[in-house]
Parts: sequence; C-alpha cells; structure tokens
Amino acid sequence: DVGAISRVLGLKGFHELQKDDEVPSELSRMIPRQYPSRMDHRLTHLVPHPTFFERNGQYMTVSNAGGKDRLGENLLNLIGVLSAEALAELRCIVIIADMDESSAEKRKEEIIKQIQSKEPEALTEMNNLMEGNLSISDYRFSFRLFLLPDNNTQGTLEALLLEGAGQQYPDLLKGASTYINSAKKNYSEEL
Repeated sequence: DVGAISRVLGLKGFHELQKDDEVPSELSRMIPRQYPSRMDHRLTHLVPHPTFFERNGQYMTVSNAGGKDRLGENLLNLIGVLSAEALAELRCIVIIADMDESSAEKRKEEIIKQIQSKEPEALTEMNNLMEGNLSISDYRFSFRLFLLPDNNTQGTLEALLLEGAGQQYPDLLKGASTYINSAKKNYSEEL
C-alpha cells in the first residue's frame, strides 16, 4: 500500500527521503528507535516505520498501519510523539484504507471508532465527501478519508492493482497467477 502511495506522490513531485538526516528533527521523532516495537513488543515482528516525502519544503509522512484494525492506533502513535510546535504546524491528516466488504459509511464509522477508542476525547466532523476536521486534545486538523478503490466501491488496493496489471501486463499477470496457483497446489500444507 505504501509503495502505491509513494508512486502517486512521486507523480505529484514529491521525493522520498532516503536518509535519517534528511528528515526534519520534529518529524524524525516518528522514527522508531526501539526494538522490539513499543507497539507490540514481539521479537518476530518488523518494526514499523513511516516513509517521509518532501516537495518544495513541504513534508508528508506515510505510514503502514499494519492492518485495518490498527489505523487509529497507528495515527495516534505517530502524532503522539510530536511536539506542540509540530502539532500546531500539522495541516492535514489523511487516512487511506481499503473499503473491503463494508459500505463507505460503515467503514468510516469503524475508523472513527478506532481513533476514539484510543483517544476518547477525539472529535470528528465529516461530510459525505469523507472530509472534515479531527480534534485531538487542543489541536484541530483538517481530516480526509479515502477508501480504496474509489470511496464507493467495495474492494481493496490489491484488487485495483491486479485489475490494472491485467490491462497493462496480461501475459505477466497470467504467468504470476499460474505460479501462485502451482505453489498453493504443491505446497499448501507448508503455506
């Protein structure tokens, strides 16, 4: 998911920051410095880390939440390490999530509940276009929610990418599907 978003941001002129010292000090607080992760303390899990982008002095942070049920926790963990000065400069929070098998309204409610379960005082004001405001503590942010594939249709980013691959690279997709199906058939007990 982060890879697809990275590609879109690249098309919009953002470039990915590759080194720790390229990230502004206020944002570098989001970079995990602890192993195992302070989120789940499991040695077998990778330590999640955000990806940072920059365009003309404007910074964007993209983070993989690690699952549809961790969006609220991930968001609050990221902004929870920021200083008051950094929070005051934060312009907008965007959550991009798969719609899965839900309706847009139900998925929006699930995400807001996740945020409020970790931050009961969080208030959201959203219109039908999935935009509005999010208030956490004394801070108010512009808030946007985009549900893949198109804010209306049930589905996932993976399904959208596979559909695109089928149009752009039908032979490659067919070969990959044959390989995956063969692996499932021959190694189903191990997978």
